[in-house]
Amino acid sequence: YSNLKINLLPTSFNANINMNRRRQTEQSRFLDFPSPVLRDFSANRAYNFSWKLAEGGLLSPVIDYSVTTNSTLVNYELDEFGRQRTGAELTQKILFNNGQIVDFGQNNLHTQTVTINLRPNLPDIFGINKFFDITGSYATTYNWSDPMQVKAEIKDIVKNASFNNTIRFNAGFRLKSLGETWFGVPQTGGIRKFQDTSKAGEDSGLSTPLEIIKIIFFDWEKVDFVFSQTNSSVNPGVFGGTGMHNFWVGGVLFQGQDLTMGPGFAYQMGLVEHPHGGFNIVGKSAFPFFGFETYPGLRPPNARLQDNYRQTSTFEIKTSRPLWTGARLDLNWKSEVGFNRNQTVITDAFGNPTFTNVIGTESFNRTFLTFPSIFGINIFNNTMEKVISLYEAKKNVIDNDFNNGKITELQKNQRYQEALNTSFYDGLEAFSFTSGETGRFLPAVNWAIRWEGLEKFWLWEDLIKRMTLDHQYTSTFQENAQLTDNGRSVLSQTVQYGFQPFIGINASFDEEKLDGLLTATLRWSYTNSFQL
Repeated sequence: YSNLKINLLPTSFNANINMNRRRQTEQSRFLDFPSPVLRDFSANRAYNFSWKLAEGGLLSPVIDYSVTTNSTLVNYELDEFGRQRTGAELTQKILFNNGQIVDFGQNNLHTQTVTINLRPNLPDIFGINKFFDITGSYATTYNWSDPMQVKAEIKDIVKNASFNNTIRFNAGFRLKSLGETWFGVPQTGGIRKFQDTSKAGEDSGLSTPLEIIKIIFFDWEKVDFVFSQTNSSVNPGVFGGTGMHNFWVGGVLFQGQDLTMGPGFAYQMGLVEHPHGGFNIVGKSAFPFFGFETYPGLRPPNARLQDNYRQTSTFEIKTSRPLWTGARLDLNWKSEVGFNRNQTVITDAFGNPTFTNVIGTESFNRTFLTFPSIFGINIFNNTMEKVISLYEAKKNVIDNDFNNGKITELQKNQRYQEALNTSFYDGLEAFSFTSGETGRFLPAVNWAIRWEGLEKFWLWEDLIKRMTLDHQYTSTFQENAQLTDNGRSVLSQTVQYGFQPFIGINASFDEEKLDGLLTATLRWSYTNSFQL
């Protein structure tokens, strides 16, 4: 890292302050008195900066920060006797008052966005950076609002806080470049030939197995591994103000959190789901010998609140390669897991929360591999008959356990449902290289093939200007479940698969030959779905 550069100051900084004052008075010609005066006196402050903390280092982080705060100064319009203040009186009230250079009034809306982008630069051992492209990002948008309730007992209860958080990690592996480095070099015209160390006129026999290995394993253009996660939390009932003090003083400067200043640093960064909660580092007996424990913190006293938390995690692999001249194969694997929880928060007179009426739902979606029967033959035996056969076998075992008194009636019904869910999945899956929970999460392959340049075929090369052939297979497995105090219950399972298209042909004819525009599309598609 000889080119490492550390920047002590932000790359750019912008600030913007807007203040709007408006007064509206209406007098009806049919009334002797005017309508109530409508007043608006508001301020908007916006700040943002971009900071490249380091360049040419291991992580090379770039921080983008922006914050916008709205406030109202309507309370300053009238004095203590209800009389309209003059411009000079308002200036004295706002400037250099209460220990502030400018008093912007009472904050009612606040939005903060923190984005951290990483572009890791691995140690350049054996030229490894030529084959890896790694990026990562962490972004959190925090929102706070205050409807400015004047009653002290519910002033904090009606305040709201929320955050939306996105984590993304992308690792690209240039497999084709690595293969060319190891096994050969590209020649003029894009034709790759392998180095032959044999004498002229002799067949070494070495290039053939190397070429086969390269074509099978190293002819993929680039393999992308993408992981992303989104988290969001909506929480009514928070103490204090916008949380700016807790973010900068309490979090960035490690001075501790102040409950009266609003939600904490960990919540604003999307690290915990409770506005005044946090986490502690605790020791563990196994590797990595430490872990994190979260705590909910306090909430406004004597309140009944409704919290919501969502999380979605996605893992995807994408790659492509040429098959022959004009033809290309695209492969993708994808898994997505979602979680949603609604819960009621009841607080006592001291603000200690109790969580009840917890309702959680899970969703699972992954690319799947199953095939239809062709002329009544299914070589993988992934049919509904297979599902029924697997279920009947499991049901017999469950009935024997029940008849022998090993399980109760409730346990029998629960195992019936589990057996049906497992049989549905196993019976429709063509095959899998893994088993257990790992096998259920890891996605199966879906593919697409496109063959361009078919217009050059001698039979119609004088008539067709452009012609392509498409083939695509897509299949997904979806599962929705509910989480309650009694455990996990599967609500639905769905398998969808199809060729869209099995064969698709698109042709554009020569306008000059036909003296007009003519295109043709032929698609043969097949789709099917099963739902439990």
